[in-house]
Amino acid sequence: MILTLDIGNSNIVVSGIRNFKTIFSGRIKTDKNYSEEDIASHIDFIFKLNKVNADDFKGAVVSSVVPCVTEKTAFAAEKLIGKKAYIVGKDIDFGIDIKMDNPDKVGEDMLVDAVAALYEYEPPMLIFDLGTASTCSVIDKNGSYIASIIAPGASISLKALTECTAKLPKIKLDKPGSILAKNTEDSMRSGIIYGNAAMIDGICDRVFDELGYEARIIATGGIGGLITPYCRHEIVYEPDLLTKGLSVLWEKANNNN
Repeated sequence: MILTLDIGNSNIVVSGIRNFKTIFSGRIKTDKNYSEEDIASHIDFIFKLNKVNADDFKGAVVSSVVPCVTEKTAFAAEKLIGKKAYIVGKDIDFGIDIKMDNPDKVGEDMLVDAVAALYEYEPPMLIFDLGTASTCSVIDKNGSYIASIIAPGASISLKALTECTAKLPKIKLDKPGSILAKNTEDSMRSGIIYGNAAMIDGICDRVFDELGYEARIIATGGIGGLITPYCRHEIVYEPDLLTKGLSVLWEKANNNN
């Protein structure tokens, strides 16, 4: 089994992957003040919850969009399992032709998503990762990473809506009813869910227009399963896309050693 650690702005997703399938998964709050020992303790707690042992792992791989947490998380993983923790972008090359103005500035999470998508599907494709931010990665017919789009995520939008207005309440994001909502709470759900679905559809249409051809659409991210059913385009939802990509990169790194 491979230990994967996806460090996002809100959470560190800790997963065990075997044969590119997720065996278990847990979350740790991304806290810049956590020490290496704090992170190791939280990872170990996830191991215990899922009844796995440190010696069950043959290695670890880390992807991060929070640089100050990256090394501490890698060291914590290495201490726990006694094996090397590879850091994506430092120890492992993505193996993708990145046609961006500043390839080094593209988020590791977006590139790992692309690695996983290209492992499973033929290009061209659009990959939406719906988390703290809503991102779209554009892969052309040749499998090159040619563009990205970044927007506020649904949760950020909802938080801003409630914190920047005097009367709007805090609500839980859930399946909306009719878009023609009859009360404040349903109106907010309608706006967030249908609004984000419409954004995804609109982005796809505009990207297809610029490319001159259509592409497969793939979505991932914690809130993706809530939003994508309300899109009009056909979308493949892959909740474990990033962890699959990390396991692909780990195998690549070890086959090259």
